[in-house]
Amino acid sequence: MRILLSAYACEPNRGSEPGFGWNWALHLVQEGHDVVLMTSPHGRSAIQRQIALNGKSQSLNVIYVDVPGWAKRFLKGQVGVIAHYYLWQKSVLKAAKGLIKNIDIIHHVTWGSIKGGSDLWRLQKPFVFGPIGGGQLAPPGFSSIFGRGYLLEQIRTFYTKNILPINPFTKSLMRNTALVLVTNKETLLLVKRLGVKYVEFFLDTGLPDSFYPTQFPIRNQGNVLKLLWVGRLYPRKAFRLAIEVLKALKLPIKLTIVGDGPLGPKLKTLIKDPSLAKKVEWWGQVPWQKVREAYLTSDVFLFTSLRESFGSQILEAMAFGLPIVTLNLHGARDWVPDNAGIKVDVGSLKTTLEGLALSVERLYRSPEQCSVMGRVGYEFAKQQTWSYKASSISQLYRNVIRKQNEIKH
Repeated sequence: MRILLSAYACEPNRGSEPGFGWNWALHLVQEGHDVVLMTSPHGRSAIQRQIALNGKSQSLNVIYVDVPGWAKRFLKGQVGVIAHYYLWQKSVLKAAKGLIKNIDIIHHVTWGSIKGGSDLWRLQKPFVFGPIGGGQLAPPGFSSIFGRGYLLEQIRTFYTKNILPINPFTKSLMRNTALVLVTNKETLLLVKRLGVKYVEFFLDTGLPDSFYPTQFPIRNQGNVLKLLWVGRLYPRKAFRLAIEVLKALKLPIKLTIVGDGPLGPKLKTLIKDPSLAKKVEWWGQVPWQKVREAYLTSDVFLFTSLRESFGSQILEAMAFGLPIVTLNLHGARDWVPDNAGIKVDVGSLKTTLEGLALSVERLYRSPEQCSVMGRVGYEFAKQQTWSYKASSISQLYRNVIRKQNEIKH
């Protein structure tokens, strides 16, 4: 099958969206497809190094599409990032028109957001969009956790609830897409409201076959429970919840935070509290081998994001056999197996913190339960390889093409 793959963010050996883009391209080729990858120049050097390292595959043709030169000087700050993406979409549509004659199917994979959209449905070829999130909303009542970011979060919530469902461009995209892949139930409901014809649940995150420990990691929990939090330090990631849980528990618990971001200075100030000085360790942004060490030497993974399509670090933690304590929200609610951890219902800030604290205490007092939960998550994670996803999407491609042919005849 000849696939036109649209991946704005695409870079080998990266996490999140850049890693998603590259892994889709790589594993679709390994599945036996001919792939025309259209991406931005941001990941060019890393892609070229990877191709040189492994030998150029005749089945992968990479086309780097840039925005018009005149626009670049105006694309500054966060607004500039979004504007760059939209201009890139226009450039991709123009470039793709000369490539689609022999294309069987078009698939847009990054950015994986309903708001970002794609114009490639206009090319009159079977079009697949996603996996996407974007329908999920942060729960109300957590303004103190968001801090200065709360106003922006309210604006996003208003747009998602009131503007997006009537956006004519998004409605046209949904109604002309052969298949939409969604990562959580909120996004599923939204795309159905927008008129999508064919939708499937599909986890946006995957892992390489070589990622997993060869055997389930055996942990010997000592007197101190080692909690791990991994993520970018953004308001919606809510590391403050992890800090507050630690303050509420009068137990020998140590929290390691891995990641950096705009709220790094805030975290640095918070952990100067004498009551936290010996209980919280912040590693900042570290190389992958160091992150791997954190997964292997921790006892429980704590995920506190208040708005997330899923969270790739959850899958990574399960791959290393860690039990999960998470909020019962969005992708974590939909994808973390019930017996792989504890999902805390979200109510008021007070009751949510109490639920998180009780869950951590429960695992502190039940090391054997940690092991049982970790093994369930480990088995689930082993099913979420990129090669498995490429095989699964190939079957969905065939279904889409069959449906399109039935409509024509």
